Amino acid sequence: MRKGGCVLSEKGRKIWSRIHNDLPQKTVIEKTGLALATYNVALIVRRRGRRVGSGIEQRDAAMLAGAKGATTLKYENGEVMMPPDCRKVQEDFPEIYEKIMDSLSLEEGDAIVIGSADTPESAEYGALAAAWSLLKCAHAQPTT
Repeated sequence: MRKGGCVLSEKGRKIWSRIHNDLPQKTVIEKTGLALATYNVALIVRRRGRRVGSGIEQRDAAMLAGAKGATTLKYENGEVMMPPDCRKVQEDFPEIYEKIMDSLSLEEGDAIVIGSADTPESAEYGALAAAWSLLKCAHAQPTT
């Protein structure tokens, strides 16, 4: 006898697999000059650094999801950079840089989003919403 409930279709499983591959890791970041709320969750967004503009779209998405905001970074040429002026995080925010480098397995061209909020759940939801703003075009039409 099979239990009832929701089950993903084949198409849904393919989309979930792609999203899971694009968001492979997360870590908690302490409150600092770059992660301003009580709770801060950082996510890797694989191969989406080129989609990062000023970071405003990610901040807005995080806030709509209930977070206080989001910080968007990108990993280029072995450096964690903060748009829009490409400040080197290692120089300006060494504590965040060390946490990111120690906790996340970055690859060239990755984006990193940090959702910030008053609760752990809201910080994670904010990070996910910010990440989705970088993913949404890629996952709108699944490839076969």
